[in-house]
Amino acid sequence: MAIPGNQLRFCITVEDPDLQGQAGRAAREAIVEAEHVGFFDHLDVEAILGTDLRAKSYAPGKWLGFNPDFVYRHRPVKPAVSTARLAQALAAMTRRVDDFADEAAYDTRQKAGGQLLHTDTSMPGAAST
Repeated sequence: MAIPGNQLRFCITVEDPDLQGQAGRAAREAIVEAEHVGFFDHLDVEAILGTDLRAKSYAPGKWLGFNPDFVYRHRPVKPAVSTARLAQALAAMTRRVDDFADEAAYDTRQKAGGQLLHTDTSMPGAAST
């Protein structure tokens, strides 16, 4: 089984038109750091995948992303992880997104502090910018 990019990613998109593109990237990252950093915890996935989920640490304020609005953090996954364990990990990630949405009282979209947020889990294969 192959995972594109061998990464499990948690992401949030900040869809405020004023914060789109490279010019708004630092502001998007600051919003996510200040208000949603806990969303990016991979401990529940680590409990399922164990050593198949590789370590990855981020300094405070360090984020990956794609323009115009995508902010994420990832953990690398060993390519040989079984399909069954990967499915369990993805289910746990999906529960995290659902719980995050429930806590914030929105259905994966929210208008908060003037920024429209969208949460997701993803495994895209493209490199970060």
